Amino acid sequence: IGGISITSGRRSFEEQARLYAEKPNLAAPPGRSLHVRGLAADLSFAPGAQERAHARAAEFGLSFPMANRARNPEPWHIEPIGA
Repeated sequence: IGGISITSGRRSFEEQARLYAEKPNLAAPPGRSLHVRGLAADLSFAPGAQERAHARAAEFGLSFPMANRARNPEPWHIEPIGA
């Protein structure tokens, strides 16, 4: 799928703690973030790529588990299914 880039991948515990302190409604606490374990990424999409990525993620064992949250959805956050 073209038009997708990774904007954030693995983060250190300290980096996750800083992000959580700055944006607690967007970032998970460092002990609960899959970014700290290297199992999550935040993506950037070219026009039309987000819809294709969401439609095909499961084919690659991936999911966008926070895409449809009522509060603070994160359609850019991807992680392995079942993580």
